[in-house]
Amino acid sequence: MASITVYQHNDFQGRSETFTAEVPNFVDIRFNDQVSSVRIPEGSTWLLYEHIDFQGHVSILGPGHYASARAMGLRNDTLSSLRPFPSVVGPTALIFKDSHYRGRMVVCNSPAPNLVSIGFNDVISSAIILNSNWTFYKHINYQGYEVLLTPGRYPEPLKFQNDDVSSLKPTESSITVYRHNNYLGRTETFSGAVPDLRSIGFNDEVSSCRIPAGSTWMLYQHVNYEGHVTILDEGEYPSASFMGISNDTLSSLRPFPKVTTPTILLFEHSNYRGKMLVIDEDTPSLVSLGFNDKLSSAIVLNGSWTLYQHVNYTGTTSRLNPGRYPTATCFRNDDISSLKPTTASIDLYQHNDFYGRKDVYNRPISDLRSFGFNDDVSACKIPPGSTWMLYEHINFQGQVSILESGNYPNAGAMRLPNDTLSSFRPFPIVEGPTILLFQDSKYRGRMVVLTGAASNFLSIGFNDKVSSIIVLKGNWTAYQHIDFQGIKTQLTPGRYPEPNFYQNDSISSLKPQF
Repeated sequence: MASITVYQHNDFQGRSETFTAEVPNFVDIRFNDQVSSVRIPEGSTWLLYEHIDFQGHVSILGPGHYASARAMGLRNDTLSSLRPFPSVVGPTALIFKDSHYRGRMVVCNSPAPNLVSIGFNDVISSAIILNSNWTFYKHINYQGYEVLLTPGRYPEPLKFQNDDVSSLKPTESSITVYRHNNYLGRTETFSGAVPDLRSIGFNDEVSSCRIPAGSTWMLYQHVNYEGHVTILDEGEYPSASFMGISNDTLSSLRPFPKVTTPTILLFEHSNYRGKMLVIDEDTPSLVSLGFNDKLSSAIVLNGSWTLYQHVNYTGTTSRLNPGRYPTATCFRNDDISSLKPTTASIDLYQHNDFYGRKDVYNRPISDLRSFGFNDDVSACKIPPGSTWMLYEHINFQGQVSILESGNYPNAGAMRLPNDTLSSFRPFPIVEGPTILLFQDSKYRGRMVVLTGAASNFLSIGFNDKVSSIIVLKGNWTAYQHIDFQGIKTQLTPGRYPEPNFYQNDSISSLKPQF
């Protein structure tokens, strides 16, 4: 159960009260505008408001000890209401009557075809999407214009019309496939896994596809998720060559999970083929899941994971960071029996010397505007075992600073101009050969992590797009063309912020040297 203890004076002195539920008005308990410090235990997050009824300035605080109002991100003696931040496991959207998460809050964890019935029609001014993607609609019953919101914070109605939403629902991944090039001929739309396209008479007939925003799919050459696989993000693919497959060879497909918590995908065969298991929690034994000693490839979507040879986290270990592992080069093939997340994290602070609002993150954030924290970070703490890449602009653009574990009390220590942090992502920690590829120079833009040979960058949507590289471990050979053909360049461990050692946007395959 979420809880918070508030204190009348700094440093947890004076009168104290502990709450486990929302308090809309501190006047009722004779504690209004008197709180100067708070303690929040592990597993709890709270929203603290300057005025009664959840109005005025809001501060979102995670677990920790906040010895003064400054540390809480509030003025001293101004706290007048508070409420817990929901802990969720399924698709959840928090909708607020006023901007910046103020006013009445409604928690939605299932489709809401008519907000009139809950007295919330046309009043949404801010939102927090905790899990899954959600679609907001202008009219009831999912009619009128629509807006897709991905997990994140929306303090202002920049992504949707203010006070003009009447229904909403979680959005499943979908894909539309077409028989002929350029989206012609027979068409089918899928929202779930299809292990055998023969069952609907569409085997080896797909030539183009469309994937809407918020969806990623895995397409396979053979039935039951076997053969060559290509992973496609949202976009339009007018021919098989754009899809990274041979024409008329698609036989099975399945959605790529969207997650916000530590998650790893385990595959029975190499190159992400065969049975897939999604793991998002400590797993002391894969025996009960029918997956003991069967792991041959993996994709780490979020967090870092430790894999163990035996049950109950014993035996030889391997650590996997976010990335794709098409073969068992970084772990023991068919010899893993337990695993658990070991998540990298970073603490961000609003003011110098670790004061003000504090947020803790354990995943890449492409746009801090979604959290109401853009260009507002002045200090950070990175725990042991973590390294992070901090960017000046959203979508991993602008000046970048790579920080290892430590305390950085001001922007100068972080090597960024003050109040300019807009996006960041964890820096992989590796054991085997690993290379990071970036779409733009100086480690900006989309990043792809490779731990083994990649014969065709088309299959990962990265052909002729490499503009900077970091080789973390091992020696690598980069090739101009697919299948390891054309001009080749040798890359040793190090950082390559500019394409001085290779042709810009002209790498189509690469492999480690053993």
